Amino acid sequence: MERLALRGTIDVIVIGDGIAGIAAALFCLQQGLKTLLIGESNRKTKAKDDTVESIHPGVQSLLSHLKINVDFSSAKLGTYCFISNGIVRKSLNPYTEDIWQGFHVSKAKFINYLQMEAQKQNLFIMQETAENVIVENGRIVGVKTKSGINVYSKYSIDGSGRKRIIGKKMKFYEKLYSPTLVAWTGISFTSECDFKDSQNAYFIPNKNGWTWIAQLENKSFYWTKLSSKKKADFSVPIELSKSHETIISKVANMRWRIFRPSCIEGGILCGDAACLIDPAAGQGILSALSSGIKAGQTAVACIKNQPLENLILAEYDSWCLNQFEQKVNQLQEYYKSEGINVMSKPTHRKTHS
Repeated sequence: MERLALRGTIDVIVIGDGIAGIAAALFCLQQGLKTLLIGESNRKTKAKDDTVESIHPGVQSLLSHLKINVDFSSAKLGTYCFISNGIVRKSLNPYTEDIWQGFHVSKAKFINYLQMEAQKQNLFIMQETAENVIVENGRIVGVKTKSGINVYSKYSIDGSGRKRIIGKKMKFYEKLYSPTLVAWTGISFTSECDFKDSQNAYFIPNKNGWTWIAQLENKSFYWTKLSSKKKADFSVPIELSKSHETIISKVANMRWRIFRPSCIEGGILCGDAACLIDPAAGQGILSALSSGIKAGQTAVACIKNQPLENLILAEYDSWCLNQFEQKVNQLQEYYKSEGINVMSKPTHRKTHS
């Protein structure tokens, strides 16, 4: 039952107060559009459920583009300058011998920081849970919240992450590019580890998948392991087998997939709501920011150039697919070169009913 309807005052609604959603909302706001961000109602992340993300140095320029003060201190858990397989290490800077520094951050605290920076720019965040989209004559015209509020807008951007509200509600095709892959993450506390160089982040391939290990400032080690579903054993990395305490915080399906299309009249998908690939592709936060900004640019262009809307949407859809398939091809080649055998099954399509 509709409790309240908000009409005629909002240009863009952004669903989801994560990284991609905040980027999209801020871009629209800075272009003079009346923008509303619908975030999770009573969103709280327990310490054991938090994840650690590695921030590539390129993130800083995107944050500056969004007029966000670049300060990771509230979320920073560690730093790194190299990625190592345990034998050879590579610098984050592929161009010169200058050392670039990346950061390991608490994802929850980083998002909280982005939210506070967004509010400083007078972005209004509605503390509600988006439940569905409102569709009239095949066009998305707004969002319905769980509490029964209908909010209408010229455009809605879906940055809801794994909830993927628009893609599911509009029953978009979901193109699959891999078999089911499972990633599990944890944090281990130990003084005995094969890897003790805190300036290295470790990516260790094996025939069934890979292991990622990052040393944090409190001498703990955050790690992620990935394998095919059949090979998933949810074990602790062998390099951390002597840990006196380990907490497994998250298990996730990392099957490579993308919604087709990535947009529709009145609605645009971005971030994980549009497509998903496993973390070995790298630069997750950088990709989320880029995707959110591009979605914001597309919404602004559609609203300000209505006669060209379909052309603008087609360009965005092509951009999403090209960006995703480029990552797929690169990761497939990397897995092949490293002897990682997790891509044995053919791809197919499915749709949500």
